[in-house]
Amino acid sequence: MSDDIINNSTSEISKFSISEQSVDPVIAKKIISKYGNLFNKPKARSKTSFSVYGFEHATGWTGIIDGLCATLTDHCCQTSVVQIKQKLGGLRFYVETELDDFESGACEFAELFSYRICEISGYPGILHVNKSRWFRTICNEIAINNEFTRSRKVTQSMERSAFVREYQNILETTPIIPNGLLNLVDRLLYMLNWEAQGKSSRFLIPRDKMLIIHNISVLNSHFKIIFENATERELGIIACARQLALRINPVSGRIQPLL
Repeated sequence: MSDDIINNSTSEISKFSISEQSVDPVIAKKIISKYGNLFNKPKARSKTSFSVYGFEHATGWTGIIDGLCATLTDHCCQTSVVQIKQKLGGLRFYVETELDDFESGACEFAELFSYRICEISGYPGILHVNKSRWFRTICNEIAINNEFTRSRKVTQSMERSAFVREYQNILETTPIIPNGLLNLVDRLLYMLNWEAQGKSSRFLIPRDKMLIIHNISVLNSHFKIIFENATERELGIIACARQLALRINPVSGRIQPLL
């Protein structure tokens, strides 16, 4: 991935602090109000209620949460959110009841994508670690200012020209997308390729027809993906990616909630 996506203006990033580990209360309240179907169900009023744990991560991931909740709401998801937290540098989204394939695909994609977004600022970031072995996904400016270094577990996002070569089993043409969406499309293709090979299951699952992605593009500010032969899990992944794309600045790559 090009450095102009990871390295953002110092003046814009300088207002963020590594000590941030909670969501802005105004944003938190708006998300809970917007998705009352997921956060305010009577059956969740117990020791596993979301009100017990709340948002246990910084504000930068609220755009991901907003996009995921929109995906689940559009799918008429019937579960309740129990906890949303940062763990080992990545987002974790816990619910009260078992999810169907569509919903689990959406949730797992949001969690995967969080490793490409700074938990603090919402700008593109990668997994970093400090001398105390504290893992956080943050942008380079915050990492440098707080003595974090890139984790050895990091794999960089690809350039557009490498997508078809790497994902030739499922992708027909090079995505036509702005720089700000490279992270999203890279993680989308990675997970869909993993799913198409049946690797998301404990056992390899044969399929009659392979997922085919004909085209990924942005037209009139709309993220478009044309595909066929998708499973329910893959449909959930794609639906979540579409919602996230609505919240990502196509130039800077920063994600913010639509509240």
